[in-house]
Amino acid sequence: MGPPTELHKSTMEWVAGSLANAMQSPVKLLDTFFVDIDSEEICLFFGCKRDELFLIRGGVFYYNEKFFKILTEYFTANGFTKIKETGKWKTAMNLAIHSGEKSNPLIDGLQFYENHKDKLVLSCGCFNPFERRTFFYIDFIVHKECREIVSTIYNRIFSDCSLKGKIITKDREEICLDRKYSFDELVLDNEKIQLIKENTIGFLKNKDIFSKYNIPFKRGIILEGSPGNGKTLLGKILASTGMFTVIWITPRGFTGSESAELVKRIYEFGNKLSPTLIFWEDVDLTISNRQGNKDNAILGELLNQLDGLNAISGIVTIATTNMTEALDNALSHRPNRFDLRIKFDNPDYNTRIKMLSKFTEDVILSDDIKFEIIAEKSEGFSGACMKEMVLEAKKFAIIDGSYNEMDKIILRKEYMDKSLEKTKKIVETVTPLGF
Repeated sequence: MGPPTELHKSTMEWVAGSLANAMQSPVKLLDTFFVDIDSEEICLFFGCKRDELFLIRGGVFYYNEKFFKILTEYFTANGFTKIKETGKWKTAMNLAIHSGEKSNPLIDGLQFYENHKDKLVLSCGCFNPFERRTFFYIDFIVHKECREIVSTIYNRIFSDCSLKGKIITKDREEICLDRKYSFDELVLDNEKIQLIKENTIGFLKNKDIFSKYNIPFKRGIILEGSPGNGKTLLGKILASTGMFTVIWITPRGFTGSESAELVKRIYEFGNKLSPTLIFWEDVDLTISNRQGNKDNAILGELLNQLDGLNAISGIVTIATTNMTEALDNALSHRPNRFDLRIKFDNPDYNTRIKMLSKFTEDVILSDDIKFEIIAEKSEGFSGACMKEMVLEAKKFAIIDGSYNEMDKIILRKEYMDKSLEKTKKIVETVTPLGF
């Protein structure tokens, strides 16, 4: 959920500015987007004058029932009752708007709520400019003394929902990838790629079907194998699809007595923003077996989130590790926790040939370069090392001025030989990083 990037940025700046102004000034004009405001009716409901009211700008969003579910949960938890509504509403779950395959949500009106001490008015308007996907604007009208409602609505509803469909850290900071990644970059056999797609994209796309038949809608996958063979790359590829929220977790920050509570908060937040992919990088550095030195409370909480008696749903957890043996068996060898283990080995001979072909698609190869010979000599190279070897050869060609008349790099055997020997020395002395 959320508007396009360029719209989203300006909207959030606008929301933040509007909220700041509302918190500072007691006077706020009640001008909303698509709703003709009857000021007299609203003032009568609040029992005050117009200049005693605040308008909280919520902003513009893609229509998403999850957003309205969060609103409903907030109203219920705080004892609010809907007194009346004006305008046009297709209503489900009291507030959520009906959105079937063949019908568009219709929002154009006001809803009046109150509990034992506070009152508020919800104002919405929707539009579908390109006849593809419905947007809606949303505002709240509250009394100027209800500062607590202003803060809660913004922090718990608008700020959380603005992160839906984004790539974020465990601390809820948004991550921007350096570029968009695709499955074409992942040099794995087709069977493994299909298995990954089915258990991530395919699984998260079928949320409604799983819910219909009361099948638990969560899954765990372990990506195991030596560094540099595409585990992290797969995470970037899945994050690039933009089809679900991604929470990217690294070992950094899991220290102290609050670490287990942090795991709980991560999954609760992922549930709120579902469908969600939680990508847990190098999980063995955070959670080991019970005989290890890691905090067992973190392990216990993760086990509870994966298959405990909680209401977590709509989440796929992917954990990467270079040392599967360091993980507790209760985590790595139990169905309903991590259901699937996919091994990312160093590429074999045939895969190394495929990689050489892929990594040299943008250059001209001299006739004396033989991939079969290079593949034989690069035994034991990880995928990252294969990529680095070709990249280094390209650098040698650039430095040597090896181009054709169209300024395309000409890769000669001498550059590949030199790069191969250099990469061999690195492999023998340094553990390669993931890519």
